[in-house]
Amino acid sequence: MGRLQTKHLDPGYTGTGKTELESLAYSYNIHNQITGINKDYARKTPGKYDKWGSFFGLYLGFENKDGVFTNAQLDGHVTGTLWSTQGDDAQRKYDFSYDNAGRLINALYGEKQNPGDGWSNATMDFSVTGTSGQITYDLNGNLLTMLQQCRRDARLCI
Repeated sequence: MGRLQTKHLDPGYTGTGKTELESLAYSYNIHNQITGINKDYARKTPGKYDKWGSFFGLYLGFENKDGVFTNAQLDGHVTGTLWSTQGDDAQRKYDFSYDNAGRLINALYGEKQNPGDGWSNATMDFSVTGTSGQITYDLNGNLLTMLQQCRRDARLCI
């Protein structure tokens, strides 16, 4: 199909004795849309997750068949994105919603430290909501403004 399946990053400091710094595994859906980079690492898939196996993982959800995100998008829009990094091992995600014209109106942020925990934005919140003019478009549907919330422990980020 001509799609990139795996990318190997040049050797560097690995700390594990591996011959490469990182291996990035790409996954796609039946519509040829990318659904993840080291997806099992991002999702912390039981039996496939290794905390020290990757530095970063990303999962893009579309139809939400696995229930990771709040809504399902059956029109080709991304319903959400989930990522995880080796640094603090927390999972973070955005749940997206769109208006009838297919324009982004909400990107709700959440995170959890452990797989059994619930999603929360009490510690940090980087949500974007369409209320109060935080997201505006022109008549052609082009994005004009988007103000992203930045809150950490009840303080606003500057």
